[in-house]
Amino acid sequence: MAQQQRPKSFADDILLEDLQAILRQQAEDPDNHLPPYQAGLLFARLGEFEDSVLSYRLAIERLPDFQQAYYNMGASYSALERYGEAEQAYRKAIELDAVDSEAWANLGSVHERQGRPDDALSSYAKAVELEPREHQARLRMGRIHAARGDYEQARPIYEEALAHNENTHEGWNELGLTHYHLGDLAQAEQCYRKALSLEDDFAKAWNNLGNLRLAQGDESGAEEAYRAAVDRDGSDADIWFNLGEFYFQRGNREAERCLWRAVEIDRDDQEAWTLLRRWYQQHPNHARMNAVLQVLTLVRPDDHSLLRELALVNEYLRNYPQAMEALRKLLLLDPDDGETHVAAARLLLKQDSLSEAFGHMEQVRSTAPEVLDLWIHLGQRLMHRDHREEAERCFLRVLEHRPEVPELWEYCGEVAMAQGHWESAFERFERVGDMNRNDRHVWMPLTRHFHERQQYGLAAACLDHLEELAQYLPGLWIEYDEVYHKAGRRAGLLASLERMLELGQVSAGNWERLSELYERADQPDEAARCRARLEVLPRPFAQEPEQPYLDVARPSPELALEPEEDDPVESQAEQWIANGESHLHEGRPEAAVDALNRARSEDIPRYRTWFRMGGLYYALGKLDEAEAAFGRSAQLNTQEPIVWYNMGVCQAEQGRFSQAEANFSRVLTLKRRFAKAWNWIGLLHFQNGRTAQARGAFVRCLAVNRESANAWHNLGMLYRATGREQAADQCLERSGRLGGVNELEGLASLKLPFGVQSVERAGLERL
Repeated sequence: MAQQQRPKSFADDILLEDLQAILRQQAEDPDNHLPPYQAGLLFARLGEFEDSVLSYRLAIERLPDFQQAYYNMGASYSALERYGEAEQAYRKAIELDAVDSEAWANLGSVHERQGRPDDALSSYAKAVELEPREHQARLRMGRIHAARGDYEQARPIYEEALAHNENTHEGWNELGLTHYHLGDLAQAEQCYRKALSLEDDFAKAWNNLGNLRLAQGDESGAEEAYRAAVDRDGSDADIWFNLGEFYFQRGNREAERCLWRAVEIDRDDQEAWTLLRRWYQQHPNHARMNAVLQVLTLVRPDDHSLLRELALVNEYLRNYPQAMEALRKLLLLDPDDGETHVAAARLLLKQDSLSEAFGHMEQVRSTAPEVLDLWIHLGQRLMHRDHREEAERCFLRVLEHRPEVPELWEYCGEVAMAQGHWESAFERFERVGDMNRNDRHVWMPLTRHFHERQQYGLAAACLDHLEELAQYLPGLWIEYDEVYHKAGRRAGLLASLERMLELGQVSAGNWERLSELYERADQPDEAARCRARLEVLPRPFAQEPEQPYLDVARPSPELALEPEEDDPVESQAEQWIANGESHLHEGRPEAAVDALNRARSEDIPRYRTWFRMGGLYYALGKLDEAEAAFGRSAQLNTQEPIVWYNMGVCQAEQGRFSQAEANFSRVLTLKRRFAKAWNWIGLLHFQNGRTAQARGAFVRCLAVNRESANAWHNLGMLYRATGREQAADQCLERSGRLGGVNELEGLASLKLPFGVQSVERAGLERL
């Protein structure tokens, strides 16, 4: 160990002058052993222990049996922490003078430093045998026995030491500690009091008195004693830890300050670091928790729970690379840990690393609801990036366990159609049920493909799903007729079209069109009958135009809007918005953006139109523009709660939680029974550590909608974070029975305080 230079004082200057004189004498008298010995003493007093050892060696060279030089050389080696050489020096000193009790005592001290307690006890015993008044050696013997937990053997040794010197306050304190561990609290207190009567500033005795008071149930007395100990010695980490633990058990905020003081003094105090970890689990402060976990993981690099917490805390702090590093360490320890792979996939999705997230999810075998939801979310993101094969694998993985979900079959059908697997696409779209009924963007391409390949039965089966399209676009009747004719089902088609005309589902002017179809079918009588129906119609209605059909894609549920009540004819801006929705549904986001830009060039006076534009921007992931559109909508109609709600969702997803909370609160002033707004309010309260208010908001949400799986889930996670495990399990079980957490595409999860594993994904509301 390198020597450390200490500042020189005036006394040191005097010693240096004396040293120079002795060194000159040493040089002038080469046979005299005393000058180098004296130089060794002066070097030791100056803290120059290396030079001190060299001087003692020179003295021994001049006088080989110089016992005192060996003794002092042992002391210098001990100061340099070279305990092996110190032991040799002391043993030589003892060899030269076997009755030197101090040499035996110092040898025992060296054995202690070397981790050899039995040898130390033997040396101390010899020192005591030679000098019964050697109370310090007895105290050291007592400490070794106490450190081993052998308090019965330590007690008489301490008592004997104090019998030879009753004014040793350390001895009384240690005897008191022995009585304390033996359960004799009254004797322990007497010993502590005796130590304090000898030295009132003895902080260790005050600290031990605090432990005793706490064991007696005297909390105020314990706090007073701990405070007295801290006031007398603010550099003792153990005292700060005891005071911090005292406050921790009572939930007092002073615990945090005391524990940090303990680790500042002793960075290796693992008990204090562990208690700080528990403190921040109960009182979230993610930046400080991160610092604590960084220290703990250095000592316990293989602790799975520490690494999981470190990843979660860094994810909350948006330190995504550090969070990912912790998860990778976990996977090195256990490559098959599915929970860690899921956490890594979620984190990578936030960083838009879709391929790497997909790679982690492929290692997961769990079928838990939250895992299946993550597969869906990953598949949707991959679809938007044109990674169709990976997206298909995501959806098929979920369909193994949720075959009843129509949206997944729809996605798989789109992938199959994009890949040219037409029969597979048809089968998958068939599984969707009514969700894509009358969606021309699905069924017309399939119809035309099967027709071109003379698969007329499949082509007609596709048109069966477009019955309403025949009402809105009579111009397609000829194409329908050709397909159904080749499939051998023309008669059914003609009967269906005539029934639509009879019921008024198609404008009466289309009897002429139907008559043409009957002529194509070589049924002149039926054709004449249809023309006759046309001739008897009242004149004004004979010129009735065809019902207009707006070519738009089927909007997703969160974007669906009711038509304007006061104006059935959509404006030019609304037509561009409709085109944008259609482009987005077809997987062409750039075209959707172009359509929105055209819409913005039009006059948009109605709040519903701005609302619709906001929904489309949201679906495109343009949250700033979506928020601005919803804001314009709110300016035109300040009393519509759904507009304010959607604006709050956009703000929350961008991390502007205070603005989001204000808008959700405004929603509740307009519509008190708005369940989703209550749920969001609960999440935001939870984020700020307001657990009581968060619980109240979740309960209000469930009072409005008892079937909200998301609210049950969030309430369960709140209970888990606050230690109410039984209530948490009941809520989470209820959420699972209702279908689990519903994660909607395009909505990033809201960050929550440490300990909460999942949150609701709540999309926009429809107007």
